[in-house]
Amino acid sequence: MKTLLAIFVMTFYLFIGQCSGSDDEPEVEVTLNELSQKEKEIDAFIAAGKCSPDGCGFIAFGSKPCGGPWKYIVYPKSIDIEKLTQMVNAYNEMQHQYNLQTNAVSDCMAVMPPEEVACVNGVCTIVK
Repeated sequence: MKTLLAIFVMTFYLFIGQCSGSDDEPEVEVTLNELSQKEKEIDAFIAAGKCSPDGCGFIAFGSKPCGGPWKYIVYPKSIDIEKLTQMVNAYNEMQHQYNLQTNAVSDCMAVMPPEEVACVNGVCTIVK
């Protein structure tokens, strides 16, 4: 009886051990090249828009390992903002996964959003 109980306990712990730790691991490996390519696509999407009477907006970009964005990017409100938001959210999630898989670290300083963005010489710019 003791042997049967010992086998059951060992089997239980082996099973639990195989299942632990998988929640924090990324499902898909992300490379720096993929992140760079996605950022170029976002930059090109923004660059295709023109400053308009609607003005400019900004969005948090990137994912620091200890939380928050790396920076804020500006865009003309004449573009498809919903599509931009989807693109940036996908990038941010990819970078989050990259941070997990590489055990990345950062300075953990909070990046504050811009106080003012405006169209300067035809380009949306952070004024302050």
